Amino acid sequence: MVMVDEKWNKAKDILNKISDGVIEKQKKTKKPWFNDTCMKALKRKKESRKQWLNDIDKVEKENNYIICKKEVNNIIRYEKRRYTKNMLEETEEYQKMNRSRLLFQNINALRKGFKKQEKFIKNCDGILSGDRL
Repeated sequence: MVMVDEKWNKAKDILNKISDGVIEKQKKTKKPWFNDTCMKALKRKKESRKQWLNDIDKVEKENNYIICKKEVNNIIRYEKRRYTKNMLEETEEYQKMNRSRLLFQNINALRKGFKKQEKFIKNCDGILSGDRL
């Protein structure tokens, strides 16, 4: 019986390693509107902040950082609004096509918005205790 379990575990490990290399895992994003444009803008903001912090005495580097920070906020706000607008248009289409399940899924996703993540941990007594992050 032990030999069978060892062989099964070895075969399972090999299969998992091969499948990880071939099949890409889908990433679930918490912010589906956050795209490459937002990422590039954030990188620019971080670079300008580093330059400013390396030479704090220069006012022009501080001004450059402030301008860059405003641009990033505008880009992120624009992308989020564009995503929300597309979701609303999609929801309208579902309503026109009488697809009530998808309609209410979109409505709930837009309406509920941000949810705090809860983690439950067992303490030494084995009782679940919840912590909010």
